[in-house]
Amino acid sequence: MKIKTKRTKTVILSYKIKLKHFDDFIRLCNWDKNDLDGFIELLSKCCEVEKDFFYNLSFSDLMRFVNELIDYVNKNMNNHPKKAIKINDRYYKLIDLLNLQVAFYVDFDLVEKTPSYLLALCYTETGSYTDDHNSSVDERENVMQNADVIDYMRLANFFLTWRDFLKKLKEIQKN
Repeated sequence: MKIKTKRTKTVILSYKIKLKHFDDFIRLCNWDKNDLDGFIELLSKCCEVEKDFFYNLSFSDLMRFVNELIDYVNKNMNNHPKKAIKINDRYYKLIDLLNLQVAFYVDFDLVEKTPSYLLALCYTETGSYTDDHNSSVDERENVMQNADVIDYMRLANFFLTWRDFLKKLKEIQKN
């Protein structure tokens, strides 16, 4: 999104929110916009843009950007997970989600505490080999903090949908 500031400077804002700002983004979506200072503080943190930039926007431009940002995330979070993602000039490929080992589902329960752990489990660096004893998951988790929040939401939606599907199958089998 291109925005002109009061100082006639044109700035292009990205709709990308890094996963390390996931909690802040959720709070931003629910923030009381009457507390403008707190709202801009959260927005600045989520977008990694100086607060002064947002203070120099007109209120209508500020709200337009926030609404477009939230709409962009809402529109893209229900798509299928990407087959590969790029973080810090490195590429990570998605594992085969339909042929996972049982141990993976045990690890999946840990994901609720740390969203970046899900990406670290599901995306491996291209050219690397993964098995049960892969020690680089912790290293990948640190890298995944810089991943796009949408990549996490797509994976989370996939597993939540899958879990709901399995629950429905169990109910059908009981009847």
